[in-house]
Amino acid sequence: SQFTTKTHKKQELSLSKRLLRLAKNPIYVSYTLGTLFRWFAVLGFYTFKPKYLESQYKKSASTANLFSGIVGTIPAAIGLLLGGAYLTFLQPGPRQLTSFITIVEILGTLGYVSAFFLGCPPTPFAALPKDNANDINLGSQLMCNLNCSCSHKFQPICGPDNYTTYFSPCYAGCDPRSLVSINGTNHFSRCDCIDDIAMSGMVNHTGITGMATEGFCDSHCGNNFEILIILMSIAGIIGRPAVAGNVIISFRIVDEEDKSLAMGVAGGLGSLIAYIPYPLVFGWVTNTACEVWESKCGKTGNCLVYDVDKFRYRFIGLTLGLYAVGSVFDIIVVFLSH
Repeated sequence: SQFTTKTHKKQELSLSKRLLRLAKNPIYVSYTLGTLFRWFAVLGFYTFKPKYLESQYKKSASTANLFSGIVGTIPAAIGLLLGGAYLTFLQPGPRQLTSFITIVEILGTLGYVSAFFLGCPPTPFAALPKDNANDINLGSQLMCNLNCSCSHKFQPICGPDNYTTYFSPCYAGCDPRSLVSINGTNHFSRCDCIDDIAMSGMVNHTGITGMATEGFCDSHCGNNFEILIILMSIAGIIGRPAVAGNVIISFRIVDEEDKSLAMGVAGGLGSLIAYIPYPLVFGWVTNTACEVWESKCGKTGNCLVYDVDKFRYRFIGLTLGLYAVGSVFDIIVVFLSH
């Protein structure tokens, strides 16, 4: 009917005016953009953190997931309680609240800064399949494994130097008959490629010649993993109180009639700018650090070995960069709030 048509036109006009009002609200725009960049960083980091811990510190998948969960939940709960207490007892004004949120969020990034420096030295690899051989890998062209018809199944073993890792017992030229299990760990006592590489001087074996142990070699990074977990937990406690304050700010920076629309717009932008693209961006950055890819039936599978330095610098660097952009918008909110 004519009445219904006029009503729809009024609603559309009202919606357009409200959207325009939000777009002209500098505090809302700055706050929303800052939140989106931070969430992009947080979602990407915590999604790929288990993979990062597993490759960087040579931890099992279960251990990496366990510590990722601990760091992501317990400090967060403590931080939320502290944030609630701050708001309840001190009842800060607009400028004090936005300043508090910005400060604790910046301090919370110190955990990521520590991760940037608390890494492990690269693990040398030897006797890789020819598909994965490159100029930093050793022994891929040795004669000792050319006639072994080795599969591309990744079964890393550690050489007697406890430093050089080999792609698999087969590519290390190990005799299957030399397999001995000691305390649940497999050991190989006759590995031709390990002997050849040692004699060539490419690596310096100081143990029993040809002896290899199942699994990766030690990461040789001391207590860096434990230190990182502690620092990340502390940073989580410091940064999480901002969450409670952000909830209050999101309602205070817009008019009463625009609150529901503001939340809807922020949610829609979050899906488009953060929730949808973050796995693609962080996944691509992670893949650029891959050294050895799984190969099945001529097709590339999962990454088996990462360049730990590239992974650390690019993964943590991307996280810090996104946080830095978000912090710039947070600082703008502080100056605009009154």
